[in-house]
Amino acid sequence: MTNSTRFSPRRFWQVLRLDLVEGTQSALKHYGSAFLAFLAFLAIPTFVVHHADNPQPEELQEMASMLGSEGFLLTLFFLLVSIGNSFASGRSSLHSRMRQLLLPASTFERFCSALLRHTVLAAVVFVLLFLCADALTATLAQIFSVPYVWSSPHFLATIANPEMGDIDLPLSSAPVLFMARFIPALVYCGLWSTFLLGALLFRSKSFVLTAVILIAGFTLLSLLGTLGLVSLMGPFPHSFNEQSVERVIFISLLLFWLLTLGWIVFCIGYSYRMYARAQVIPRGRFGF
Repeated sequence: MTNSTRFSPRRFWQVLRLDLVEGTQSALKHYGSAFLAFLAFLAIPTFVVHHADNPQPEELQEMASMLGSEGFLLTLFFLLVSIGNSFASGRSSLHSRMRQLLLPASTFERFCSALLRHTVLAAVVFVLLFLCADALTATLAQIFSVPYVWSSPHFLATIANPEMGDIDLPLSSAPVLFMARFIPALVYCGLWSTFLLGALLFRSKSFVLTAVILIAGFTLLSLLGTLGLVSLMGPFPHSFNEQSVERVIFISLLLFWLLTLGWIVFCIGYSYRMYARAQVIPRGRFGF
């Protein structure tokens, strides 16, 4: 094992290639399950729900738009599952752990290899799987003479321009518009980093345990935020004009951005620290 902080692109690609070859069987199982989930997600509404109702072309377009948007959310969920279980494979295999320790690569290179496989490459694979599932559904619909509109254009359009939803905020200044526009990406990065930390923090069932903690945390924060807003606006029900409301929104968004970015940095940094420690301590609380 080389220096734990030095990064070499050549060694990094060697580690990545070896990890891809060694994890082929596990990847086929996980991606195969994702493909079947995409196929069921697209085929069930086509062959069961709308086929029985004899839908009109407008209804087919609406269904395709809905499936494309919800398929994007399903892809994000699969990515969270992927990063949440990124360090689970190989924990029970002593041979795999010894191979990792004997690799002529730094700890940082192995850590980056795992992140790339379970984030960037996984995202590309999930997008391709959705497109393949859509093509297979369209082929089956044509064989059985079932009306079908491709969901892939709506799916790709949602990836290119994800929307917040029907949220009406009195936005006017450029900083507020910018922060509000990228809230979905910021929230997802926060979730991604949290599941990354959970993958290294918990010995088994890391995704489930992290999700339970997140749900409890979001519930508590929502209650505290609601109580804080009520206590703030209760004594001053008529003192907030449009400018004051925009100022409150700006401060709230700025605070949310700073806290979320700080949490992302903490999760990634502490995850790397735990991963580096696990390389030195091959057996222990981390299950390696």
